Amino acid sequence: MTKFKPILFKRIHIAFLLAGWLVLATTGAQAQNAHGTNALADSAMTLQKSGKLSQALALYKRLSIIEPHNLDVRMAMARIMSWLGERDSAIDVYESVLRKDSTSYDAILGLGLTVSWNKNYERALQILTKLAGLYPRDTTASIAVARVALWANNNRLSLRYSNMVLSAYPNQTTALMLKALALKQELKYREAESAAERLVSADPDDKAAASLLEEVRGLYANDITAYYYNESFKSPNRDPNTIAKIQYNTHLNRSIEGFFGVESRHFYDSNDYAGTLGGTCTVSDYVSVNADLLVGPSTRTAQKFEASTKLTYKIYSPFSISAGYAYMEFPSLTVNVFLASLDYYFGSESWLSAKGYLGQSQTGNSESVALRANFQLTSSLALQFGGYSGADFYNQFSETYIQNIKASGIYGTVIYFFARHYGIRLDSGLSKWSTGSNTLENAVTLTYRW
Repeated sequence: MTKFKPILFKRIHIAFLLAGWLVLATTGAQAQNAHGTNALADSAMTLQKSGKLSQALALYKRLSIIEPHNLDVRMAMARIMSWLGERDSAIDVYESVLRKDSTSYDAILGLGLTVSWNKNYERALQILTKLAGLYPRDTTASIAVARVALWANNNRLSLRYSNMVLSAYPNQTTALMLKALALKQELKYREAESAAERLVSADPDDKAAASLLEEVRGLYANDITAYYYNESFKSPNRDPNTIAKIQYNTHLNRSIEGFFGVESRHFYDSNDYAGTLGGTCTVSDYVSVNADLLVGPSTRTAQKFEASTKLTYKIYSPFSISAGYAYMEFPSLTVNVFLASLDYYFGSESWLSAKGYLGQSQTGNSESVALRANFQLTSSLALQFGGYSGADFYNQFSETYIQNIKASGIYGTVIYFFARHYGIRLDSGLSKWSTGSNTLENAVTLTYRW
């Protein structure tokens, strides 16, 4: 027994030493692994902050393999994926987080925004309105709904959520901006102006706010114009040709503008009335379609009927091209006019326009060109200058001039708005015809807009 006890105690002592060594070794390895993952996380965060997103994403992917249950790592991955345009992958990661934690605020918000960047606005709004319902006092969630609703052209929903934020925080600048933009899209320009004014007051240094305020101050949903045109001849024995017209123009919605009017015409001792109707449909940011109609059946010299249409396409900012067609029916003549134009926009609403016309009638064909430039000097004042050779077909009201088609002329225009709602336009032009006659055209247009 005396020999056995020392051996037993020795073995027990060795076993304890081995167990202690294993515990220390395991703890050391865990500490080393933790130190390693922390270093990777720190490196990923540093790369992310410095804008090296692809490199940061690579490190986060390594971390997600090492720590597959770390939701913070997955969230960081998803955010960077969405920033890099890998939106489908980001959506998959956000959804995997939500399967582990269905109430994660950051995951729901990130998923909703990423889905909206994929232009799936309906699903995005379902996700974000649910989040705003879970956190009714959270401004970030409500602003996210308002922003995505604006992208989806759901202006009423955008206004509802931006107003929810403003009811608690009246000077919240993002909510004010979204509210002003939604009101603008609803054609409520004066209310949009009021919201933009509050935005500028809240942040006077915000250039986007100042630009929006200037823009909405120049927008009006309706206007009515009174127009008078006089074409006089060099010969004192000829009475001038005249047109007196009144027209109402309105924005039916954000994409459609319409007008109708009535005019009294006096051409070569023929007096009559004509009605006009037309409008413009903005199909997209790049395409718009215009159509006009004139009917004056009792005339003996002017158009009895005119129908025209024009398609405009913005090929590449600041250029746009147009193609058009007009059918004009006179008492003893019909004319088909084909139009092609190229427009260049520069500065503040200034532009250059070059138009080419091909006219076909019973008297033959004729080609024409017309050039016009608009210089927007201020938000209230614009000057236009131009000229034509052959004929500016859309300005030819008389059958006599259509038959004597060769002509050249110059013209100028002054457009001025005062007191914001009232405007005046003065047009003057001089034409020389192949028959040897000269004509002087003058017109004045008065506008009231609201």
